[in-house]
Amino acid sequence: GQASYGAVSGGLRVTPGVRSSAWFHSELTIEHLRHVTGFVPQDDIMHADLTVRENVTFHAEMRAHVTANEEVIKQKVDRVLKDLGVDHVENQIVGDAMKRGVSGGQRKRTSIAMELCTEPLLLFLDEPTSGLDSSTAHECIVSLRESAVHAGCTVVAVIHQPRFETLCQFEHLILLGNGGHVVYAGPIGQLRPGVPTTLERYFMHQGVEFPARSNPADVLLDAVQAQGPDLARAWRSAGIQPQIAAYPDLHRSVFQRHAISWIKAAGLCIRLAMTQMERRGRHVWTTMCTVILGVIIVCELMKASEGVDKVIWFMQQSSFGSLMLMLLVGVAAQRIFGLDRVTRLREAKAGMPTLAYFIGKDCASLIEITVYSLAYTAWYSWLSGMYVKPWELFALVWSFVYVVYGLNHILAVTLSPQAAQLTSVVLSFVSFATSGISGGPSVRDMSKMAGGRAWIVPAVSPLRWFFGFVLTKQNRFIGESDRNLLMQSTYWPLWYLGYDAKFYKDCRSGFAELGQQHSMSLRDEWQHGRGWVCSTMPLLLLGVLFRFVAALALFLSTYGHTSGWTAFTTTQGGATAKMVGYGARVLGAFFLLLFLVAEVWVIGLVFTDVADALKAYEPSWL
Repeated sequence: GQASYGAVSGGLRVTPGVRSSAWFHSELTIEHLRHVTGFVPQDDIMHADLTVRENVTFHAEMRAHVTANEEVIKQKVDRVLKDLGVDHVENQIVGDAMKRGVSGGQRKRTSIAMELCTEPLLLFLDEPTSGLDSSTAHECIVSLRESAVHAGCTVVAVIHQPRFETLCQFEHLILLGNGGHVVYAGPIGQLRPGVPTTLERYFMHQGVEFPARSNPADVLLDAVQAQGPDLARAWRSAGIQPQIAAYPDLHRSVFQRHAISWIKAAGLCIRLAMTQMERRGRHVWTTMCTVILGVIIVCELMKASEGVDKVIWFMQQSSFGSLMLMLLVGVAAQRIFGLDRVTRLREAKAGMPTLAYFIGKDCASLIEITVYSLAYTAWYSWLSGMYVKPWELFALVWSFVYVVYGLNHILAVTLSPQAAQLTSVVLSFVSFATSGISGGPSVRDMSKMAGGRAWIVPAVSPLRWFFGFVLTKQNRFIGESDRNLLMQSTYWPLWYLGYDAKFYKDCRSGFAELGQQHSMSLRDEWQHGRGWVCSTMPLLLLGVLFRFVAALALFLSTYGHTSGWTAFTTTQGGATAKMVGYGARVLGAFFLLLFLVAEVWVIGLVFTDVADALKAYEPSWL
C-alpha cells in the first residue's frame, strides 16, 4: 500500500543529459513520457464479466492511434495474447471472487496484456507476482520478459520475495533497505551453474554468505533486514555511478500518441455497457419479474367499486405503485456506475474521457429503462382498471424511470455501494412523503413553507410529477358530478392537495398554465391550485438535470483520484489527512446539492417561458 508517513524529496530525471531538438534542445522530463507509459496495478483491475480478449481489445481500442484500424488492433491483441500465454483462454470470462473465471496467473497476465497491447515505451508494474505461487509467478515474469522484448518496451517492476531464477529475468536491480535507503543498484548478471552472479559477488564482498541450498533472493532480504544501515553506508562509500546509455537525438513524434476521438470513445463505452448488460441479464430479468409481482400485489390489494370511491382508491393505488417502482428500479440503477468504480479509475488514468464514459453508460441504460417501463405499463394497464391510455401511461412510466435512474447515477458516483443503496431507499420514501399524496403536507402547503422557498422539495420529487400526471389524465374520464364530489371529499379533497377543478380544463403544461399574460413561478402556480400535470416534459427535464449533476460529480470524483488533488480527497493516513479528506468530500457534496437546487430554482422561477418553448417540440401523444 501507499505509505502515509515521511516526506517526498528529490526528483526523477529521464536519461540526464539527453536533449531533443524538437523541444528547442530542452531536456526531456517525465511529462514527455506520459503518453508512452503504461502501468499495471497490484490488483487485477478489469471487467470481470468480459472475456480475456474483450478486456484487452477494449484497452487497445481506447488507446489506439487515430489511424489504427480494426485489423491492426486485432493483430496487436493476437500477438500480445500469444506472447503472454493466454491465447488459449481468450474467450473465457475473467471472473472475480463471486463468479468463477480464469486462474489468478492468467488474470495477472491479462492485466499486463491490457497495457502491452498499447505498445508503451515504458511499463511500470506494481508487485506483479503478489498472490501467485512461485511457479506461476515465474511463468508470468518469463512471459512478460518475452513480450516486452518483442515490443521493445522497458519494464520497471516492484517485486517481493521471488525465486532467484525469477529475479534473474530482470537485467538490473535496485534493492532498498529500511527507510528507503539504497543498498544496491546495478546489474544482476547471468545465472550460470556454479558461477556467482554480479549481484552475489557484490554482497559476498560485503560479508554476506549464501548457503548452498538457499534461495539467494531470500538471503539478500534477510541481510537487508539485519544489516540494512551498514549495507547502505557501504553502497554510498563505494561511489558506484550508474551507467547511462547513449541515445540519439530524439524527436517529438516518439513521445506523442494521438488519442481516439471523443465520439469513438463514447461508442466504445456504449458497446462495453451493452455487453455487460447482456452478461448481467439475470439481474435485469430478476428486477423485471419483481416489478411485475409488485404491480400484481398493489393492484389486487387496492380495488374498489365505481364512482368517487374508485377514484380515491385509484389515487392510493397509483401512489403506492409508483413508490414500489421507484424502490425497485432505484436499486437496479446502482449497477450502471456502482459496479465499475475501480475499473473506471484505471481507464480514466489510461486516457478514457470521463464525459464519453458517462454518456456511453447512460445511453446503454436506456434499454433497461425501456424494459422495466414496458413491464410495468403492460401489467398495470391490465390490472389497475385505469382509464389512461396505454401509450400515455408508457410515456409517463418511461419518463419516471428515466428520472429515477438519473437520481441514482448521482448516488452511485458519489457514495459507496452500500451507502448508495441505503440512500436510494431513503430518498424514495422522502419523495413519497413530499409528493403531496401521502397524507402529509400538500403541494399547496409546501409551496408556502419556509417563506415560500419549500416548493423546491416537491419540485425535485419524481413521485409528485408521476402522481400529478396520472390524476390529471384520470380526471378526464369521470363525470362532472363525481369530480365536484371529489373536490369536496372529506377523505382526500383534491382542492386541498393543490388541484383546483376550475383550472383543470386550462391545463396545457406540466409546470405552468400558459394562458396567463405573464409568467408564473412554480410556487405561485401551486399556491393557486394549479397542480395539474398534463405533460411528461417536467419529468424528462428533471432527469436531464439529475444527469447533469451526476456527470459533474463523476468528473470531480475521477479528477480527484487521478490528479494531484488526491492528497486532499483521500481518507487514509493520519488524523489530519482524514479530516481534510472527509472535509473535501462533504464540501464537494454540498456544492453538488447547491448546484442542483440552483438549477431547479432558476427553472422553477421562469419555467413558463421554457415550457412554452418546449411545447412546440412535444409530441402530441405525450
